Amino acid sequence: MTTEPDAASAWLSSQPDFSNYDMAFGMIADSMANAGFPDIGNQWVDLIPSPAKREDARVGMYAGMYSRGEKIPPEMDGKVANSDRID
Repeated sequence: MTTEPDAASAWLSSQPDFSNYDMAFGMIADSMANAGFPDIGNQWVDLIPSPAKREDARVGMYAGMYSRGEKIPPEMDGKVANSDRID
């Protein structure tokens, strides 16, 4: 993702079973949010098949933003505040 993001994105999105890449999608989402692109981060989170893992990744992404003092969507405030994900 760092050296060839387009190729990595194409490869990941072509995989038949996304459940093997839940952690990767969450990490990419964190990286995108950290770079100032939470909308792209959310697109990666949305690829996670499991609703529970998807929600956990989304909370983690926004917790990172919250920890850096960045604005997060109001609907995520309570979820982030009640999580153990704030740095």
